Amino acid sequence: MLDRVDRRFSAVLAGDEIARLPSDVVRSLTSRRILVNDVTTSTIPRCVCDEWDPDCVVDVDSSTGEPKGRCRIYGRPVAVTSEQTRRYRFDVAAWAKWLRLKNRLSGAGPTVGDGAMFVGVGTIGGREFGLLVVAPGCERASDVIVPDGSRQDGRALVALLLGDPIEGLDVGATLSRAELGADMGTINQDALERAVCGAPVRPVRVDLTYSMFCRESPAGRRIDDAEYNRLSAPAVRDKFGLFIDVPACAVWRSGRRHEKVLDSSGRPRIKRLGPTSVGLLADYVKRPERPMTAKDTPTYRTSSISPRSATAQLGEVRRSVRGQDFIRPGARSKKYGELPYVFTPSSMRWCVLDRPTA
Repeated sequence: MLDRVDRRFSAVLAGDEIARLPSDVVRSLTSRRILVNDVTTSTIPRCVCDEWDPDCVVDVDSSTGEPKGRCRIYGRPVAVTSEQTRRYRFDVAAWAKWLRLKNRLSGAGPTVGDGAMFVGVGTIGGREFGLLVVAPGCERASDVIVPDGSRQDGRALVALLLGDPIEGLDVGATLSRAELGADMGTINQDALERAVCGAPVRPVRVDLTYSMFCRESPAGRRIDDAEYNRLSAPAVRDKFGLFIDVPACAVWRSGRRHEKVLDSSGRPRIKRLGPTSVGLLADYVKRPERPMTAKDTPTYRTSSISPRSATAQLGEVRRSVRGQDFIRPGARSKKYGELPYVFTPSSMRWCVLDRPTA
């Protein structure tokens, strides 16, 4: 039956063709609406008489209750049955659902391309794979247009070929239609396991463009753009008592953003917190319990500001984010040395997002 599907996985079959399948298979396919009793036609577009002419078309008259056929080419009467005039439509969406169920597939899908259908994602032996079904009419690799999203980093792509082998097909492994069970849904698990375990997995290519520092990762860890976007979303960000986004030059305290610089009386000035001030604050938060003066920080060492300006900006940002309770004065190493400060988070949840330094 699958020989009849076209490159878009569409097919219409006659009742007598369906009758050649095992009765239990037909019952299974019709009960799941994979084969849908569509219409009764007035023509049979194939040879059903003794002439076996490949261009033969039989016209059918069912007005008397019993179907009567006449060959369009030779004009002679042709005996036909009601099953030959009944049409069944192959529902590819229902079949894909059946494949997903019988082979424990999930994820996105099904998605039909030209000559190929991505069915879903499964796991065997700890390896993730995607299942692709290739239509029988495809003879060359160029005939197969794999749907977008089928190839994903970190998983293998396995193709079930409904037709002949295809040389040069860009997939991890292939399975022949012989591995598809009589129920037209279950793939031979031994064959599938061999294919998945022997298929190359697309390497994971992730650009780790940010660093995240927090209580659980005080030394910092690299994260990608997707993780950065997730962490900086309000639903996640606002759960932190202190959240510093250095690239965005922003500081939040329990969901409230602190942007303006406060003067010594606590009144907001026109001036806003700049990258140097936010960088100085982040330097202390990324180094819990480590006393430093402003000129000991990486931000000072990579900037062109003076030691006095660095000290002044540290005082500004500390005051402006109400940070006196967690950026505390430390002990001087010298009697007349500059006063160091230290980040003491206590039980506060904190997070710093920054660019990697190397």
